[in-house]
Amino acid sequence: MPRVIKGNAEGDDNVATLDEPGGSVTINVVVYNDTAAGIGDATLTSLSEDIYGDITTTGHNGITDTTCATGGLIEGGSSYSCYFVVDVTGEPKTVHDTVTVTLTNTAGFASDTDDANVVITDVVPDISVDKSAAPTSLPEPGGDVEFTVVVTNNSFEPVTITSLSDDVYGTLAGEAGVCEVGTVLAAGASCEFSITQWVEGDYSGPDQVNVFTAKAVDNDNGEATDDDDATVDFENVLPTIEVTKTANPTYVLIPGGNVTFTFVVKNTSTEEPVTITSLVDNIYDTLAGDADCKVGTVLAAGASCDFTITKFVGGSTAGQQVNVFTAKAVDNDNTEATDTDDATVDILATTSKIAPTQTTCQQYRDGTAEDYDTLMYNVSKSKIGSVSPGVIFFWSTVVASSDSFSLEGHQFNDSGALAWKDMGNLDVFLWDSNCDKVQTVTLDTAADGHPLLNVTGATGGATYYFSVKYDSNSLTGISVKRPYPTVNYTFQTMLDGALIVTSPDSVAVKPKK
Repeated sequence: MPRVIKGNAEGDDNVATLDEPGGSVTINVVVYNDTAAGIGDATLTSLSEDIYGDITTTGHNGITDTTCATGGLIEGGSSYSCYFVVDVTGEPKTVHDTVTVTLTNTAGFASDTDDANVVITDVVPDISVDKSAAPTSLPEPGGDVEFTVVVTNNSFEPVTITSLSDDVYGTLAGEAGVCEVGTVLAAGASCEFSITQWVEGDYSGPDQVNVFTAKAVDNDNGEATDDDDATVDFENVLPTIEVTKTANPTYVLIPGGNVTFTFVVKNTSTEEPVTITSLVDNIYDTLAGDADCKVGTVLAAGASCDFTITKFVGGSTAGQQVNVFTAKAVDNDNTEATDTDDATVDILATTSKIAPTQTTCQQYRDGTAEDYDTLMYNVSKSKIGSVSPGVIFFWSTVVASSDSFSLEGHQFNDSGALAWKDMGNLDVFLWDSNCDKVQTVTLDTAADGHPLLNVTGATGGATYYFSVKYDSNSLTGISVKRPYPTVNYTFQTMLDGALIVTSPDSVAVKPKK
């Protein structure tokens, strides 16, 4: 007779206890043939679960891995062990499942069952709140202050806001339809609202400290709460300035490019002018400014000035460059005011490749495809005779914006007055994440002549691979003069009319020596 034991590695029926929403569980199965050796040798003909079905195969009912198989002979008195890995998810509960095994020999068949439990436990929701005040200090006797409140759901599941309150201003209405009691915050999401209040006090008196408290519940009615405070102090009438630093563009592709930084200095004092005494950047050191915004510039109350610099930003690896700008100024009493602001430029790695024509989707997806950086052309009678290689594929990675979207394969070159033409495109394809060709597409031509692929029946948020086959030999016949030029062609992908910022990739078309 068969006997089956199912559980964890120690044989415990309680296989795992998981925090919601669950996760991956390994379930062990041991099948014993308890008949005497040589008498009851039997074949394992069936291994099945009442919840997960056939545990000898993956890709269904949450099974992601298995070592279990049928068809093997279990000698009398011996056993067979295997395991399968399954994703168990959901709300707090106990998942009770049963495995059934069948052994068969010439005398017939016999079956046995055993069960195991996976427990998913409730996780208390978690929120965080942030309250900020602008300004954080007021000249006595006070003034209007805008308090901004942010409520963030740190839980893995949605929560519903049940209370917004302030120890000074009482129950807060929030912002209707945006951030109020009843607002549902998805996992990781946040909402914010602002209120403006008159804050009054005296320089010699205490600061005003406001404490904001928010409460929320999850679908199990578990409650989360958090609070944060914002402090407003009262000062003598001192000079104040505000600086702003912005970057354009806010990203570059490896190895980098030029970025224009704009600096603004504003005198936010209400009563008197200030004179700029220092303009410093933590990366670019002392800044000269320009004729009307530099050290020595006088700003009237409420006035501002600005200047720009252009710098190369780049690197060999993906990352960020964060520049912090600091300005200082003094009033007529030589009392100093200072302020800082930062600008971040992302350094991004391109996800696209200009690859050989024989490149497969799998090679591109897995990162093993070659990435051309150079094409070579020969010259015959002052014209391009041929280009090698003569055909290339431009591959790029796309995350679907919805179930229907459009993709455009764009190209441009830096030939300038030489006016080299675009490379002709031969084929356009779209592949899913399994590198199966997507059939629910229609190919059109955009107004600028570039290929336009309209996609339907897609999965929003899913990853796709877009490939355009270009005929580099279509450049044949372009007139060239010595010294023969090198022209850089850049290919990029537009998703619903917007550039995929990591898609541009370039190749240099050079003369053969």
